[in-house]
Amino acid sequence: MAVTFDANGGSGGQTANVNATFGQAMPAITTTKPIRDGYIFEGWYDATSDGTQYYTKTDASANIWDKVASTTLYARWTQCTKYGVLDSAGGTIACYDTLADAYNGITGSSGTIKAYGDMIDTSAVTIGSGKSVTLSINNKTITRTDSITVDGGELTVSGGTIDC
Repeated sequence: MAVTFDANGGSGGQTANVNATFGQAMPAITTTKPIRDGYIFEGWYDATSDGTQYYTKTDASANIWDKVASTTLYARWTQCTKYGVLDSAGGTIACYDTLADAYNGITGSSGTIKAYGDMIDTSAVTIGSGKSVTLSINNKTITRTDSITVDGGELTVSGGTIDC
């Protein structure tokens, strides 16, 4: 049966149809995952909410095909409410409640953290040597009750206000 894909408010991801065989694992898909600003991709499901998962967020088969007709699979999303760490394509890869946790979620020497809501943040952050972080405030206001220390690293702030 033909399986089509709907990014469900996102963009990119699997666009080519695949043919699934009843009673067998889902066929391999080799594509980048879809992206949606402020959301984490959770996989492909047979409904926009609830439903059955057929592919994981890493595009691996999550289920055997149990449909007798062609079906559309929909991207499932989890919304970030405070901070998101972005991948190089601009997709959110993880959500965090504090700036410190988001900073610690950056792997490698650089990364982008995006704020998704006005908030009060009580976490202390030190940008260490060799680390480059872009904090995109997204036209929000972050009221900080603790410090952001740049100790040998680099911090770029864009698009909003940090009140310290």
